[in-house]
Parts: sequence; structure tokens; C-alpha cells
Amino acid sequence: LQGNLKDSIEQIVIVGDGELEFGNSLGGKFKALKSIVATDGAIVRFGGGSFEKCPLLKEVSCYIEEVRGGAFADSGMTEITIANPGGTVSIGRAFAFGSTEANLTNVKFDAANVILYDDCFYNTPITELVNPSGELTFAVSDGQSYYGPFGTIDINETLRKISAKDGVNINAALGQRTWGQLKNLETVENIKALCENALSYCPNLKNVTFMQGANITEIPASSFNG
Repeated sequence: LQGNLKDSIEQIVIVGDGELEFGNSLGGKFKALKSIVATDGAIVRFGGGSFEKCPLLKEVSCYIEEVRGGAFADSGMTEITIANPGGTVSIGRAFAFGSTEANLTNVKFDAANVILYDDCFYNTPITELVNPSGELTFAVSDGQSYYGPFGTIDINETLRKISAKDGVNINAALGQRTWGQLKNLETVENIKALCENALSYCPNLKNVTFMQGANITEIPASSFNG
């Protein structure tokens, strides 16, 4: 899609119940695009940069399996529900990149497992990461260092709560002293797995619970340091 046609599209409607992937770097700049909607339960994957630079895009209403880096960077989105009921969702640095700041303030999850990779909510003022339908997993991409869910920002002052009905798997440290310090994180509920330094340097962390039956046999080194 190029030129005037690309500039004039206001809505993308996905019809059918199969799978659809928007490829990497579609070029962005769908200047008039306001919504992406699936009508029949299609499972959608968004490639890296697929809908970047869409200033009017505020609604994405579909089942989502994957969102790669920059997919919605520089969009007008302030909230999103990322749902794949009974399935898995993986999220990369989807909403901001470089020095850009995202407008996203509210994200809701509905999936059996939501996997959050490096910098997934970089430069976003998210206040809660909660999956009421399943597990929440913090993970490291292959060959990458993990800079926490908010990237290389020295201090994040917005996140208050992390929770998941079926357990929070912290397989990548969230609060490293030299990056991504979660200054105002207060509550982590239903921890199912911990790595070293998992919640270090979170100075306002006061309330922590572990998942019943999680079979945690060890609290790793420096899990709550600082």
C-alpha cells in the first residue's frame, strides 16, 4: 500500500477466524488510520514497525499472539487490551523506540501466559502489569541483555503493581541498580519463579506474595537487595 491509498485508510477490518501476520516495517505513516478490528476471532501477529507513525491510531481490537518492536511506536494509542484467551502472547518493545515517548498509559491482558521481553513498555507510563486470566512472565530475548520492562530509563516512577492469577515468573531481573530501577513498585502478587536480582533496588516494594503450590525451593541471591 503506497501513496494516496495508504494515506486515506481509516480502518483495517480483519474478517475470518484464521491467523494473520502484518510483516515487519510496513512503512508506517498510515496518516488517517484510526482502528484495526477483527470481526471473527482471528489471531493476529504484528511485525516490527508494522504500524509505527500512525498518529490517529487509538483502537486495536483483535486477538493478539505477538507484538514486535516498534509495532505501534509513535501512535495515538493511550490504552490497549492484549488478549489471546487460552493462548500465549509475547510482547517486545512495541510502543516506543529511540528517544520517543509513548502515549500508552493503560494495558490489559487476557491470556494463559503473557511473555514480556526486553524493554517491552519502554518510555510508557504504565501503572500496573496484571494478567487476571493466567501467568505473567518476564523473559530475555535470545542473545540480548535484559533492561527490565521499561528499558534503560534510570528510574521508572509509574509502575505500582505486578500480579497474575496463575503466577508471576520473574526470569529476568526487573530492578537492576544501574538501569530500570522501579522506584515506586509497591506490590508483587503470586510470584511463581524468581531469578537472581529479580526485585532488587525497588525501594518502595512492601507487599510480596508467593503462588500457592509454586514449588519454590530457593530464594535466589539478591532477590530483594536494596
